[in-house]
Amino acid sequence: MNKWLLKYGAVIFILNIFLASIEITFELASIMFKIIMVVYSIIIIINLFQLKNIFLHKAFKIFLFINLINIFYFLLFHSINDINAIQFFLARGVQFTIITTSVYYNFEYYRDNFINHLTLFIISIVIAGFIFNPDVISDRYSGLIWNENTLSVFVIMAFSFILLKDNQKNRLDYIFLAICLLTAIATGSRGVIIGILIAYLIKYRFSNRIILYSLIAITLYFVLINFNLFTTANRFSEQSVINDRVLQYRYAFETFLQKPTFGYGLDKYAYMDMNLVPDHIIDSADGSIMAPHNGYIALIVQYGLIFGSFVIYLLFRKLIELVSYFKNSTDINRTYLFILIYAILGAVYETLITGINDFHTFLFWFSIAFLSYSKYNSILENEN
Repeated sequence: MNKWLLKYGAVIFILNIFLASIEITFELASIMFKIIMVVYSIIIIINLFQLKNIFLHKAFKIFLFINLINIFYFLLFHSINDINAIQFFLARGVQFTIITTSVYYNFEYYRDNFINHLTLFIISIVIAGFIFNPDVISDRYSGLIWNENTLSVFVIMAFSFILLKDNQKNRLDYIFLAICLLTAIATGSRGVIIGILIAYLIKYRFSNRIILYSLIAITLYFVLINFNLFTTANRFSEQSVINDRVLQYRYAFETFLQKPTFGYGLDKYAYMDMNLVPDHIIDSADGSIMAPHNGYIALIVQYGLIFGSFVIYLLFRKLIELVSYFKNSTDINRTYLFILIYAILGAVYETLITGINDFHTFLFWFSIAFLSYSKYNSILENEN
């Protein structure tokens, strides 16, 4: 039973993230999250000696380093009474263990089947959304999901997974591509543009197909903006990708400047000091400011410049290593590389990387583990 939970921990975690994304199952997901944390904490303690090899595995060094940073930071700046900091510290450690043990014990499943199963599950949620919430025109579309941007991430992931498949696509694949693309546009999320662009560039590089698809996209854009809709094209024509993020960046950076050296603490991930935001902005249409909406600012707000810069350095060092190694890959590694690149760029306009129970953030860390272990295995095979 323990081995099964370790092999499929990542699947269980992601399923619970989906539950947390649906309004009617949010409370259930909150309870399930606590159960997952407790159960896996017990499993880790019971199997600590066996798991030591995974904690210290060469492929998973970045997770070890970040856990050590969190331990060191906690010992320096927190006390045993900082319950929220302890919760983040333990949740991050358990999450990293779930990810690395899943990859280590069940690499073949996550290589051969996981992405396909995840794609089908997302498509099922989208179709269920059309049944229970069929109105895709009158406002930004969210389907069954509580937030339009969250749905957009789901469908762009599914769209890109299908697009980047290394085998021949069938008729059903093209139907799914169309469903995901139309749903993504209907959400009105401007991040959709970034995701689609990255996927096509990874798939086709700078070939003639890119020029053709670009012309089609530009034509579609100019058609859509002539209608009174809430699509990605309409919102992009009114605002750029980061236009309404400028105020959020400003007050997030001012938050950082209050405690620039060592930050606000482990429990203050995705944190912004709302006391720094003037009342007239909070009361205005721009009063939706609740978080930095930038993963890198969020990290230095949380850890401070010294520790935060080191975490960012580790991330970009790992990114460069993996992109350099898998840049010509046409198999499943290419799909995981897309997730990684999309998250790194998406962290410029969303608070990615920092959280625990976020879909894109979880897939980001999982992709690092998968690609690192895939690289390790590849080098080992070449040596033999």
